[in-house]
Amino acid sequence: HEMIHSVRDEKTKIFLEDLGFKAVNTGCPTLWGLTPEHCQTISDSKGEKVVFTLTYYEQDMKNDKAMIDILLKSYEEVYFWPQCIKDYEYMRELTDNNRIKIISPNI
Repeated sequence: HEMIHSVRDEKTKIFLEDLGFKAVNTGCPTLWGLTPEHCQTISDSKGEKVVFTLTYYEQDMKNDKAMIDILLKSYEEVYFWPQCIKDYEYMRELTDNNRIKIISPNI
């Protein structure tokens, strides 16, 4: 309880604080490489491919489905990156579109 714990998101920070721990949101490790120099190399024009994620524990079926429909209409290739197996199951509840390619849930 005396140490400050590093967490990847605000929900986890609040959860730990509610348990009496000290916590700081240091962000998801997948974002750590987004330096200003790196961000300058990212194109500002729309591409033909898109990657999206969903979070099963923060479901918003109406808006999540709408987002998927928009992505499928707007991009040539659509990729889904499930960060856990329940994310994949949730995505399949929303759509069975076979155009969505699954990215292996590992880094």
